[in-house]
Amino acid sequence: MNTKRFMNCAVASLGLLCFGLAPSVSRADVQNYTTFGSFNSALPSGVNVDNVLFNSGLTTQGTTVFGETKSGLILGFTSILGNQVFVVNTGTGGQAKINPFGTTTFADIVVNPAISPPPNTGSLAAISFNVQTLNTTDTFLVSGKALSSTGAPETFSFTYKASNGNQEVGLIAFNGESITQVTVSKLTGALVGINNVGEFRIAPGTPKVVPEPTTLSMAGTGICLASLAVYRSRQRRAKASTI
Repeated sequence: MNTKRFMNCAVASLGLLCFGLAPSVSRADVQNYTTFGSFNSALPSGVNVDNVLFNSGLTTQGTTVFGETKSGLILGFTSILGNQVFVVNTGTGGQAKINPFGTTTFADIVVNPAISPPPNTGSLAAISFNVQTLNTTDTFLVSGKALSSTGAPETFSFTYKASNGNQEVGLIAFNGESITQVTVSKLTGALVGINNVGEFRIAPGTPKVVPEPTTLSMAGTGICLASLAVYRSRQRRAKASTI
């Protein structure tokens, strides 16, 4: 193999190596449950859920609103585009109930522990809630983001069909994973409208250190440069041996 061909192969190999360092998104080990009973039974030992309550001391009307557990954990609620105005009302047993403000229904709601202030860990081990839809048998999507036990980004997605206009939803992260965002939305092209989402219960997840893109990029650059240095060293030795 001549020097030019070898160099081209080396560059291509290094490129593939660096590309392989980019973080990939895999399917999260998050299980879904369609009743609060099955959700409660599946909770791992040591994972305790707490009610998210209406708290007038927090922002209870706007494009981002909050509810709080008895232990002081705060959960944020917003929308995909960030333009839906919500209002937090008192639901069953004082639990936070998220309604649209000024309209009858909304298209989506994002439950985001990452935007919540301390002592929230920015992730959840488990979450359950009830969705009330406009029509009695509407179908909607529950999707979200998660982190693996090593901090790698993951996703999940489940489809639910309401029964008599209500549907209980339960999500549990297993094997050291944690949930960082949950989105409830209508399916593409569907006429479903969400009246409200309430009866939230959550269990905090374990904080994880997620490698930043700049860190991964620097690591990839270092490996590529080191490989190139080895190649050049071998080339110099090869030339010296022919003299």
